[in-house]
Amino acid sequence: MATLRNPGSHGYVPLADASPESTENHVVFEPVKTWKGYIWDTWELPQDQRRLLFKVDAFILTFASIGYFLKNIDQTNINNAFLSGMEEDLEMFGNQLVTSFFESGFYPGVHYMLGSWYTPREIGKRAMLFWLAGSVGSMFSGFLQGAAYTNLNGVHGRAGCKQPWTKDRVKKVLSSWHTYHLPLLYILWNNGNPQTAMGYWLKSFNEQPPPVPGTSFTVPEINNLPIPTTAIFLVMALTWGWLSDGPLQGARWPFIYVGAILIIVFNILLLNMPLYSNVDGRKVVYWLSNIGHGAGPLILSWINEICSADTEKRALIVAIANDLAYVVQAVVPMFMWRTTDFPAARKGYTYSTILQVLLILETAFIQLLLWRDRRKPVRSHGAESPPPLIYSDEEEGEDNHIGV
Repeated sequence: MATLRNPGSHGYVPLADASPESTENHVVFEPVKTWKGYIWDTWELPQDQRRLLFKVDAFILTFASIGYFLKNIDQTNINNAFLSGMEEDLEMFGNQLVTSFFESGFYPGVHYMLGSWYTPREIGKRAMLFWLAGSVGSMFSGFLQGAAYTNLNGVHGRAGCKQPWTKDRVKKVLSSWHTYHLPLLYILWNNGNPQTAMGYWLKSFNEQPPPVPGTSFTVPEINNLPIPTTAIFLVMALTWGWLSDGPLQGARWPFIYVGAILIIVFNILLLNMPLYSNVDGRKVVYWLSNIGHGAGPLILSWINEICSADTEKRALIVAIANDLAYVVQAVVPMFMWRTTDFPAARKGYTYSTILQVLLILETAFIQLLLWRDRRKPVRSHGAESPPPLIYSDEEEGEDNHIGV
């Protein structure tokens, strides 16, 4: 039997009265929208749900965000140390290999937990907060490295699942389009984002002979000047998360399209702008070039929502999407984003542009498949629109609404 919420004290209105396929009455109340709900969704919830969501945020989201923040500080320190002279100081000229083996399960695991605890109107902004915690870690790493070089360089002589999977179960998963197209969507996004080139570009001014006589950048400047790129990206990505859960009512696909188009535009700009004739103009392009990179958490949120009726399948697809994305990322950059190709990186930007076009096409195809799947219950009920989904506290595993 469903638990009925009191509409009088919390601003809730009736949404449906009974399930057409059950003798039990189910009443669902929909919260009245207020401006505060667009800022943070718990304002529109009754007291008991607000308390529960606060606990989930305090434990799961906080733990995940702090962990991802610290992981990215450690991970980005290597790149910043390279730009600050680590290669020369330590005579390290080899390639990184298997450094992320033990951390590879953290990111997909957290997204699986988020998909298990949050509804479609809540998960987008929280997935974005989790992801952006890593970006903040990367930004702080630049500050720390710049400060370490300025204040410590030369000090002491040192440079600064248990459910059984039967044969039929495996066959069902392998025959689903979800298993193939949803991971492909994330792979295209993850590998279609261009790598950051501003630090290499700034460092190239110090080569001999200098490409622009009289213009050079110190090590702190090389570490600090790219920071506005991350700051601008943080504001844009947070906006996307809130818009997706709020005014767009759980729609994730618009931001995939917008992000892909923005990346294509900036790739074309960076491919066609001269490297050194307009230094200030290229700085601005670099600072704005990441504003289209924020669709990743929304894609994983979309995958969680599409596969919400099947817990094991959802966990499998989220993990496959994340792991394969980084398998590709571990190999392809050695050919497309070679360090020796920076700062021009023409091959890399061309590769990124091609993947963004494929990302747009794959998103459209997934929307078409979702539309086809939604038409199936329409035919079986003989109605022009699908029957309303009625939720109760005991109906676990039912599909929630998906922003198609």
